[in-house]
Amino acid sequence: MKKKKMIGLLIVAVAILTGWHYSQSHEVQLSELALENVEALASCEVEGWMTGYYHVTLFGDCMWTCRKGGPNKCPI
Repeated sequence: MKKKKMIGLLIVAVAILTGWHYSQSHEVQLSELALENVEALASCEVEGWMTGYYHVTLFGDCMWTCRKGGPNKCPI
């Protein structure tokens, strides 16, 4: 029984070391397109939400209008 526990512990230790080595040796390289997408998404951040519920109409590049009486919160 003691031998089985030692073998199991050895297998777990090897798996942990293998995973750690893999994570240390692989860098993620983002393409130019991916970096541009991140920039575009970050440029449309919302600072907060208006109280109440509104009909929100989106007009593309981070532009919207809000009319009272809808099911959504309106971004500020």
